[in-house]
Amino acid sequence: MTRRQVNPTSSCGVCALADDVLLVIFSEFREPIDVRSWENWLCATTISHVCREWRVLIISTPTFWTKIRLMSSQFRRAKAYIKRSKGCPLNVFVPCDGHFKNEEEGVDLMILVQASVLRWRTVCFETASRRWMEFLIAIMPPKVKWVHNIESLELIQHGPSPTTHEKYPRLHALLKEHPPLALKNLRIRRVALPWTTLQGIKSLTCLDIRHLATELPYLTFRDVLLMSQGLQQLLIRDVALIIENDADYPTTIIPSLQSLEISSFDCFSTARLCSLLSTPKLRSLFVSDIGELSSFTKECLQTSLPKYPAVTSLKISDVSLGDRIPEEFYTSFPMLKHFILLEWSGWYDDIFGRLNTNGADPLTCPDVQPQQLPLAWPQLEGITLNIPLWPPGENSLTRAIASRVAAIGIEIKYSEEGVEEDSDSSDEEYDDDT
Repeated sequence: MTRRQVNPTSSCGVCALADDVLLVIFSEFREPIDVRSWENWLCATTISHVCREWRVLIISTPTFWTKIRLMSSQFRRAKAYIKRSKGCPLNVFVPCDGHFKNEEEGVDLMILVQASVLRWRTVCFETASRRWMEFLIAIMPPKVKWVHNIESLELIQHGPSPTTHEKYPRLHALLKEHPPLALKNLRIRRVALPWTTLQGIKSLTCLDIRHLATELPYLTFRDVLLMSQGLQQLLIRDVALIIENDADYPTTIIPSLQSLEISSFDCFSTARLCSLLSTPKLRSLFVSDIGELSSFTKECLQTSLPKYPAVTSLKISDVSLGDRIPEEFYTSFPMLKHFILLEWSGWYDDIFGRLNTNGADPLTCPDVQPQQLPLAWPQLEGITLNIPLWPPGENSLTRAIASRVAAIGIEIKYSEEGVEEDSDSSDEEYDDDT
């Protein structure tokens, strides 16, 4: 007699749920977006070990086995995942430092690639050097047009970035012969690409380039942007983008861009690139290493209309505020809600003094009187700093600032955040085979 028969009012156990309900629950714990992350990696394996019913259900559902990690210590699991995923598109991570235990491991990798490459959609190659990046390209099937199917491509190389793209002959030949026309997301770390091969790609929504020592002429870069009219996220960090001082470049309109980061340029290049990009729908802006804020404002923000009318989040790092902030800096962000200021120097009383309204009662402060100016950012909800202001009890200026922000309900937060460090790989390992 079952427990349900003994006590008809008792609730059913989880195992008694219908298969379609269980699959909905299981899907909540499935693979994360980042194909390199170990988070939830063994979700399907763990579920299959709970009970016989769950094992049968999960193994017979191909979509739970689509995340493949092709590394020597995981070949057994990868083979099982490829088999169970059947005809589903695959998210593949291929880390390679060249440390194969024997020749058979290299052969095993090639066999797994051959068995699955036509189903690859999200691909990440992570290598210890340029040599091993070329090795991965070399073992790809030469006559199979697998690149045409790729929707997300990430190329990560550790160590220094070459100063010339000629260091990657196999990669360049592959992209020239088989351009990734379906590509939506492209992330590059220290790998020099032939940018002319990307000028025919029209479906890019995310372009993330970091630590690239190869010179990238602005007009070549502009051609890529103009082809990608659906681009929503653009990140450029520590890239040798060549912008001539006296060149008269045309404005580049990116109508769908919502998030923009430009960092680790020289001060001039960052401001100049911002001035050349027209981003009417931009909502999040992060600029770093811009030198004097007044110089950045003069180069980029002195326009008849607000430069960033839709931006709600502004992050600035490694900046000198100077002793006076130009009015154009405030008027360029009329919809600003969140202001993040990191690694800054100079006087902050000007920027915080604007957090006051014309109709506010004068604050009684022996040393500092509030400026009777219009509210700088009417929509502002919060400010985040990673360098604390002086303690309110010890400085009259800070007391005045605290009074101003409290009166209009703006919250000041303190964070240890700096410019985000790149996390290229996970150190965590798992040995549980399925």
